[in-house]
Amino acid sequence: MRADNRFFAGLIQLGVFLLTLLALTFYANAQGLSSSQDVSSDIRVEEENNSIFKYRGIEASLGTRHLFLESDIPEISNLEVLQEGGNAAFTFGNSYSRITLRLIGLYYSAASISRTIDMLEMELSSNIYAFKAMHIPSDRFDFYFLTGVSNQLLRFYGHYIDKADRAESKGAAGREPYLGRISMINLNLGVGIEYKIERERDFVHVFLEGKSGFPLSTVADTEAFDNTRIEDIYALNIGVRFGRKN
Repeated sequence: MRADNRFFAGLIQLGVFLLTLLALTFYANAQGLSSSQDVSSDIRVEEENNSIFKYRGIEASLGTRHLFLESDIPEISNLEVLQEGGNAAFTFGNSYSRITLRLIGLYYSAASISRTIDMLEMELSSNIYAFKAMHIPSDRFDFYFLTGVSNQLLRFYGHYIDKADRAESKGAAGREPYLGRISMINLNLGVGIEYKIERERDFVHVFLEGKSGFPLSTVADTEAFDNTRIEDIYALNIGVRFGRKN
């Protein structure tokens, strides 16, 4: 299990490296522009509308969530979990920073996972756009750093806990019995790249981002999961942001 986990972590690290390399490539290309282009770019930056509500829109994305469970419950001890799903969000901001409020995120255990563990996710995050902050001209691409706080609710289903120790049933008809849930508050750090299509009043931004989660608090709703720890939290999203701009 841990070998697979190291492989997945390696993929995340490789993605971060490639995104960083792409950012440095754009930076090197930008340094080759003439001084007149730099001056005109600076003028455009000064005249630009930097209202926090310059961009207002909706975000939709698909993604994966990865985590590792350590528990005194044998059936989920040392269990690597991969989940697939998507989320919807509201987003607003300007060319330098963007705030995203993800209200609905639903993720389900991948077919390769032996246990049924679903996730409900909510997140507040902020993107800082590196190219814009460094006044590097780029009409189509930008690279950003991501910070945020998320609430993840993990719901466990199955038959491996006695009925007397299970939480109050919340399973849908036909599903495995509901066992309990763990609620986490995480600090998230990550990077992303964005491709921009903009018109005078409209925008469409396609993005790819990866991030790691660092648990700040973990609470279970039943004693059966009190000794279950969650580690190695990773996420990968690909999606689109679209809306209106001032």
